[in-house]
Amino acid sequence: VAVVFYMTPSYKNKRFIFQFIGIVAAVIISIVDDIVPKELFRSYYELIMEYKPKFVFTNILITLCTILYTSYFYEMELDMVRKELDYNCTHDTLTGLYNRRFLYDILKKGDNEEVVVAILDIDNFKKINDRFGHDIGDTILISVSDCLGTGDKAYFPVRWGGEEFVIYCTKTDVSNAYEHVSSVCSSISEQVILPDGSPVTVTAGLVDGTKNEFENAIKKADEYLYMGKQNGKNCIVWRENESRYI
Repeated sequence: VAVVFYMTPSYKNKRFIFQFIGIVAAVIISIVDDIVPKELFRSYYELIMEYKPKFVFTNILITLCTILYTSYFYEMELDMVRKELDYNCTHDTLTGLYNRRFLYDILKKGDNEEVVVAILDIDNFKKINDRFGHDIGDTILISVSDCLGTGDKAYFPVRWGGEEFVIYCTKTDVSNAYEHVSSVCSSISEQVILPDGSPVTVTAGLVDGTKNEFENAIKKADEYLYMGKQNGKNCIVWRENESRYI
């Protein structure tokens, strides 16, 4: 019993409770011979032997229930670990947004549908880190990700890497996607404020394409993003040589 309890998984800290019970049981079993006089065992031996099959059955039943109970906690813990691993594989640790792996998993599923891809980059993020420190930089990343939302059937925000984010748009056209991205950019500049009171802005590149041409679309969106950075930042570029300032 003590060994089985010791092997109990740590699901919701229940392991320590069972280990304590197991230790107490082991101590009682080990010292019972010293506590109870041997004469008492001898006097009741013949009487107890009459119930031996019931004692054996009860012992087996207790052991079986203990093993099943322990197995149940193992299954619960494995399920909890499995869900945690699935979450960590598809989400960014800092912001809680979907990560690249999740996006590429989406691209492998379904038909070759029309999509719109937007890359957003926080303006002057290196200067923010240098001036206010990386803790503030992490706070800015989290705040920006909050403005991007948690994703729905049409718009999936993704932490692309560093200070870059991707909004993967499905079941919509480029004009509607632009309106959504514009709204997100405006929310960022209104809600994300630096310690000195100045707003945080982002520059975005937006392009439409298909699932199978995602790599070309993301490359083109990155080029548009670079054009926006060169043209003063805080803008969305969604057609070549066309920038719209927020």
